[in-house]
Amino acid sequence: MPAYDVELETKDLQGLSSADAVVGLFTKLGDDTSVRTSQTAGNLGIPEAVTRPVKRIELVADHQKLLQVYLFELKRRNCRGDSCSRQSISELRGTIPACTHF
Repeated sequence: MPAYDVELETKDLQGLSSADAVVGLFTKLGDDTSVRTSQTAGNLGIPEAVTRPVKRIELVADHQKLLQVYLFELKRRNCRGDSCSRQSISELRGTIPACTHF
């Protein structure tokens, strides 16, 4: 049975530096992370042209088939600061079905 009130600490979020760490967080939250699967843009209905900055896509958690969590890992670009990442996220945001938060 999933826990509804899970105590999170600052370190739980600050330590999110890898896909495994993200999966660990969702496991702690009580989501099913045994569904962890590599995905393609085509499987998700996202145009390939939009996903050029994406290194990989992975389904990392599922909560009772009501909420699925996907991890999008971006490729490094030769840019200053994080403006390239913001641009890549902005481009992806409008193409992902039912995407409400990034």
